[in-house]
Amino acid sequence: MVLGGHDYCCGMLPVGAHKPGTVLDVTGTWEMVAVALDEPVLTAEAARMGPFVDSHVARGKWCAMGGAVAADMLEWFRRELATAEQSDDSIWDALIASAEASPPGAHGVMFLPHFSGGSCPEVDADS
Repeated sequence: MVLGGHDYCCGMLPVGAHKPGTVLDVTGTWEMVAVALDEPVLTAEAARMGPFVDSHVARGKWCAMGGAVAADMLEWFRRELATAEQSDDSIWDALIASAEASPPGAHGVMFLPHFSGGSCPEVDADS
């Protein structure tokens, strides 16, 4: 027997997130929050918030997931601020030192990872 599925749905099995009341939150390139459903239901109100429903790897289950880009923004930040002579290690060392030197609140700087618009839970193509 072979089993395959969306990586988040596969990750839900070993942590028990295919059972009622358990939610999986994974942070990587994207941060995804996933919950198992007994039926492939997505209300109109929930759909406006941006999640999607996929078949689950657990028999008879469906998976609702919503997410936003996360660590991929760190890679963008590194690419934008790196200089040609820096190695990958020294780039990260310099960026971490710069972040550590910044005061809490970073002088009011705010970053929204909305390079393709806002995603779940506030879908906004113009953000």
